[in-house]
Amino acid sequence: MSGKLIEEWVRKAEEDYAAAAVLSRQRKKLAPDVICFLAQQCAEKYLKAFLTAHHKKVPKIHELTTLLKMAAEIDSSLHLIGDLLADLNSYAVDFRYPGEEATRGEAKHAFRAATETRSILRMKLRI
Repeated sequence: MSGKLIEEWVRKAEEDYAAAAVLSRQRKKLAPDVICFLAQQCAEKYLKAFLTAHHKKVPKIHELTTLLKMAAEIDSSLHLIGDLLADLNSYAVDFRYPGEEATRGEAKHAFRAATETRSILRMKLRI
């Protein structure tokens, strides 16, 4: 069961990543709020895939720092992505509501953070 669930987490993470990549290449309609949200979601789902791969119960939360803490109990080298995840953490909710807007620069930074997080977690998952 866990193998199939891991694949589902990865598939969903890859959908978020692919959508963020397409939007990141837009010149006129960049949609920075959406890019930031998708970048956060990609990282979240990869962390959940990692936890699932190690037979940990995955909490229904969006808090990347909490998920990282759980993952780092399994592999302490994951602390190295702590700053990336801290940057992405606020994008789960903050920019989804009126009153907050992401900038083009924040969107680029979020996509780079998601790309690096994705790369490291894919390596850890051996995919």
